[in-house]
Amino acid sequence: MGSGTSRAPAEFDEPATYLLEGYEPLGLTSLAELEARCRTAAEASDGVRYVHSILVPEDETCFHLFEGPSEEAVRKAGAEAGLTPVRVVACLASAAKGPDGPSQPRGG
Repeated sequence: MGSGTSRAPAEFDEPATYLLEGYEPLGLTSLAELEARCRTAAEASDGVRYVHSILVPEDETCFHLFEGPSEEAVRKAGAEAGLTPVRVVACLASAAKGPDGPSQPRGG
């Protein structure tokens, strides 16, 4: 579990990408609702951006990707979204492929 004090490794671009892993009991919420709550909380936070979520219903687990200045900032945004983080860790994420092709890398 994250301690809330770790910082992204130096080789990560700023803002760093963080994976927030949370427990989501079946039937209590939809992926669309989770995404909306994450987006709203990130927009209201200082320097955090919501990227994407993956819900694994069989495991009652959801993985949320955020960009932000620190683990603590992402943890706070997750709490504002009503998530109960099991852990928050810095991670590397590939560019997502959308309907118009691959997204552009940051800074490019």
